Order: sequence, then C-alpha cells, then structure tokens
Amino acid sequence: MYEMGAFFLKTNKLILVVAIFCWLASMTPILTAKEPPVGEKISALYAPATVCIFGGYEATFSYPYAYYNMEQDPKTGKPIFTFEAHPEKGVFTENVKAGWSGSGLIITPDGYILTNAHVGTPELTKYQFIFQLAQKDAMQHVADGDFAQQLAPYYVMGRVMFYQTHGKFQPEQLSLTVLLGTVEWVKGITPKGLIAECRAAGQCIGGTQKDVAVLKVNVNFPLPTVVLGDSDKVAVGQSAYVIGYPGMETYVKEVTTYLEATVTSGIISSLKEMPGQWKAIQTDASIHHGNSGGPAFNEQGEVIGLATFGAVGGSGEELSDIGFLVPINVAKEFVNEANIQPKRGELDKHWEEGMHLFWEQHYSAAIEKYRVVMELYPGHPYADRYMKQARIAISEGRDVPLYPTIFGLDARLLAGGLGGIAAASAAAIVVLRRRSRRREGDSAM
Repeated sequence: MYEMGAFFLKTNKLILVVAIFCWLASMTPILTAKEPPVGEKISALYAPATVCIFGGYEATFSYPYAYYNMEQDPKTGKPIFTFEAHPEKGVFTENVKAGWSGSGLIITPDGYILTNAHVGTPELTKYQFIFQLAQKDAMQHVADGDFAQQLAPYYVMGRVMFYQTHGKFQPEQLSLTVLLGTVEWVKGITPKGLIAECRAAGQCIGGTQKDVAVLKVNVNFPLPTVVLGDSDKVAVGQSAYVIGYPGMETYVKEVTTYLEATVTSGIISSLKEMPGQWKAIQTDASIHHGNSGGPAFNEQGEVIGLATFGAVGGSGEELSDIGFLVPINVAKEFVNEANIQPKRGELDKHWEEGMHLFWEQHYSAAIEKYRVVMELYPGHPYADRYMKQARIAISEGRDVPLYPTIFGLDARLLAGGLGGIAAASAAAIVVLRRRSRRREGDSAM
C-alpha cells in the first residue's frame, strides 16, 4: 500500500505542476481584433487593386464643306438646323491631340481591369472635340450676323450630328497607360506604367450609356484584385466607399506630386432609370475628374459599382454631393462578353492576412506576410509602407506575440482548458488517496 500511495503522491505533484504551467500560459491576454473604421479598412485592403489610367489620343479629323438650313419643328416650334454636305467645295481637316486620366479596378491576378468606356476608349474625347468645333463655328456665324445668339445651341446640335455622320477621325492613335498604386507624378508628363489594350467596351455617348470598358495589361507577376458584389442588392440609405485618383488634371497645381489613391464615403441616395433598361446608382460620396472608372464598395468590401460621372451646377461647377455609379452587374455583362472569369489569388490571401495581423498588433507576424507579398509582387505599392510602420511599433515595444493554434484553437485557450483538466485530475487523485487511507485504517482495525 505504501508503493501505491507513493505513486499517487508523485502523480499528484506532476499534475499539479502541469496545472500551474497551463494556468500561467492561459493568463497571457488574448487580444481581440482591433480593426479600423470601415472606410480605412476598405482603403487598406483594396487601394492596391485600384489603378490610375492615363489615356492619350491623336488623330486628324476631316469633314466636308456644308450648307445649313434652318426650319421649325412642326411639333414643338423650336428651330432645327440641317446640313447638306458638298465635298466638291472642299474638305477641312483639324488635328486632334488630347489626354485624360481615370481610375480602374483589377479583377484578375493576370491583369484584367474594369473601368469606364470614356477612360478606356477615345469616344468621349472625340465627341468633346466635335462639340467644341461646332460651338466655334456657331459663334463665328453669330459674329457674322447670320443668326441670333439664342439660336446658337440649336445650330450646335445640328452641326454635331453632321460631324458624326460625315466626319472622319483618321489615322487614330490611342495609348493607355496603367499605373499600379503609388508613384511620383510630374505634371504634363505621363508616368511610366504598363501598356493596356481595350478588350470590350460599352457606349459612353448615346445608346444604352453603359459606360464600361475591360482593359488588359501583361504582367509576369500576380496582381492584387477586388471582390465583385451584387448590385441588385443595393438599397437607398446603404453606405458607399469610392476609391480612385481624382483631380490629376484639374486640381493638382504643383509641378510634382505624389500619386496615391484616395477614398471618399457617403450613402446611396437614389436609383436612376437609364436608357437600356438599367438603373444608375446615385451617391453623395464625392466623385470628381479622375475618379471615373474607380470602384465603389459596400460595407462588406464588395464592389457595387464604377464611379462614372458627377453633376454640375448652373455655372458649370462640379457638385461634390451628387455622383453616379454604373452598377457592377452591368459591368459584369462586358466581363462575360470578353470571356473573363473574375477571381482572386494567393497574393490577396497573404495581403489580407498581413493586414489583419497588423490591426491585431501582431507586427512581427504581419512583416512575414508582407515579405511573402513582396516576393510574389516585387514593388507592391503599399507593403513596404506597412512593413516600416510595423518595425516602428516593434521598436516601441508594441508587438504582441502571435500564439499558435491547435485544432483551430488559440494555444492559450487550449492551455487553460488543459490546466483545468489537470487541476480537476489532481483533486480527484487527492480524494482517491484519502479514501485509500481510510480503507487501510479500517482494515487495520
């Protein structure tokens, strides 16, 4: 019986030591995720997949000499200008050279990008050119006394239609440059980037006005991507977050600036009927020149639309609280037309894991994820920035060790559970020892 008692004593001590160790391990604080506000989170996760697009266009526009006639619309009584071409009297030519900037979102790791048609094609630029040409012609007629100033808008409408029917842009040269993430930009000089080509596009002028284009860039490394949502589930009052590169042409006054995506937020204000039986999404999130083609997200981080156009006031000024999105489900029509399957990749997995570790203050673990990201995508526009911030946090003693998981459970929780089991086992052994001693005493009597 002595040997049995010694065994229980040794076992009891061992279990007690294990229980104390597990209890101490379980006392290490388990931090809950300290994720940032939704807008900041969406910006951090998806700004890397939002690109800046520079477009350039050159052509020669030719059109024949024409006579005009002014009549009255029998239904409305308003003036109508019609034009009759006479190429035998001469053909005029004008040189066209224009540039623009916009935004886009990467939808596959191998370089497919969604944007607006007026960013990915020259159609809006061509329309703006002939409209300005028609205005110039109208003002000359007014100056010559051919008709009154109030008739000029009607003349312009007719002249634009004539240019669209009888004018030609040739030869045409279109260049599209995609910039990934951040870059130093010198005003007036297009930064170096990836050359893109347009694979599918809708109509940004007239027709269905489905202002969507699909671009493709060729890369030898995986690109970050976004998550496409379901715009049929969008409702008035829901939040919207727009990421893009606004103001690169209009508002940047410095010679050199740092090109970086910005985020604005607002709510869904309304759903507006459009030609082609679809509804544009109206939002009060700020949308300016340069935002065109950029993604708009819901609170879950899913793309619900493409920032497309804003509203202007009576004096031509932009109204910052009225903007419109092409629903992502409309954009998907062109993705399907180009036989593209949107998908995410390994790079996205490591980037999102790294960001969540960063927000949970596991800075050392986050750095390891960022290193993997930079191995997959050398020159990632944001990984180096967060690595520097993480190193600063570590140097200040703010790094929280990342504990391993066992069967999907935090090791500290598991240690606490084992400690409880060990303590219970120790208590049970003590009870058994006492009972054993009583029995020995009874036997001796």
